[in-house]
Amino acid sequence: MFAGKGPLRYGPRDAELSLRLLEEGWFPRLWIPSLEQRDVRQLLLHRHKLVRMRAQVKNQLQHLALNQGVQRNGKLWSNAGRKLLEELPLWGWTARPRAELLSLLD
Repeated sequence: MFAGKGPLRYGPRDAELSLRLLEEGWFPRLWIPSLEQRDVRQLLLHRHKLVRMRAQVKNQLQHLALNQGVQRNGKLWSNAGRKLLEELPLWGWTARPRAELLSLLD
């Protein structure tokens, strides 16, 4: 039946066909990943989240630098860029997130 036309109804022909397919081995087998495969999947998901977090931290640090007029692009992540980030004259509340973001980046 088509969607919206009421509930699906199965008749005796459907049951016979299902039985025949089951007896002849035509039903697809369900694939269940092994414990090792599930573990690898979880590891990949965790790694993906860490990579996203690192990108977010870098974006926020770059935003802080841009607000201070510093535009270094990729050079911001070198040792000299790190020193520049640490020495940026930030006032008030913005100094605290910088320290937290730099510790997260480490």
